Amino acid sequence: DEKILDECELWHKRRSLPLFRALLSAETLTTVLDGDDDFVTSALLVISGLGSYRVSIDGVPLSSSGPIDPPFTDYSKRVMYRGFDVTSFITNQQPIRNKDIEQSHVIGVTVASGWWDHRPLNSGLIRFDLLPRGPVTIVAQLYITTSKGSVHTVIPTEGTAMKEFWQVSKGPIRESDLFTGEIVDLGVLSAMEGWDTFESWIEIEENVSFEENQSKVGYWVIPTLYRTNITREIRMEEMAILAKAMNQEDRKTQHREFEIVASPIGKLVPSEIPPVMPMERIHPDEVHDLGSGRWLFDFGKGMS
Repeated sequence: DEKILDECELWHKRRSLPLFRALLSAETLTTVLDGDDDFVTSALLVISGLGSYRVSIDGVPLSSSGPIDPPFTDYSKRVMYRGFDVTSFITNQQPIRNKDIEQSHVIGVTVASGWWDHRPLNSGLIRFDLLPRGPVTIVAQLYITTSKGSVHTVIPTEGTAMKEFWQVSKGPIRESDLFTGEIVDLGVLSAMEGWDTFESWIEIEENVSFEENQSKVGYWVIPTLYRTNITREIRMEEMAILAKAMNQEDRKTQHREFEIVASPIGKLVPSEIPPVMPMERIHPDEVHDLGSGRWLFDFGKGMS
């Protein structure tokens, strides 16, 4: 119907999917730890993202669950996060104080649509209209602990600090959907190789129009904060009415005509399930060229 077509148009405007990265420079680490002459004992990167995410540091993948994180919940009520021990990257596996820090690092985050920003589908099997949705987004920060128990927070994705440390660019994933599959631009993938390493880090140019440069491969800008146009209470009542679990006259919030552009996001909670680990790598038995850039991979077994 017309509503689905409008949602599809908005969904396509959000393609390609972004890459996020943050610079953890030696200067930043030294400044944060200034006055704390103790040894760095641990560094914990805490992160989550909607719809799904993979995180790396200095080009080394950290995520084991891949596109399964975060687990599927009602994202307007709660979103699970994970913590990754990156101590060995920060300390180079040896005792280190602030004055000894010389190496800079880059945190990279690849996002996909997951259950959050999936392609609009008119399905009778799943009531997609009842699921919260919005543009992809991430939240992260790094906790550095010293030998006397002092904890320092670095590179948070909030406030003015986000503008200082974080960048975003269009990545190689054009589409990523749980039901219709994934489309990857191999040209962009090749051109942006090493994007999550310090060697590829570039400072953002000031007074340059994003509109004029957004089509360029590897053009980085400052991310914008996630915004929603409704409260969690309003959304819950709207969904209850849509699911015929509440009557209009029983609502407690003031009714107004609006379109949910971005759903409110619930509270962050620790992940309650173990990571999903890869157990087997499967190679195709046959590869068939169907023409017009289409290929058929026959793995010789059924999978889901």
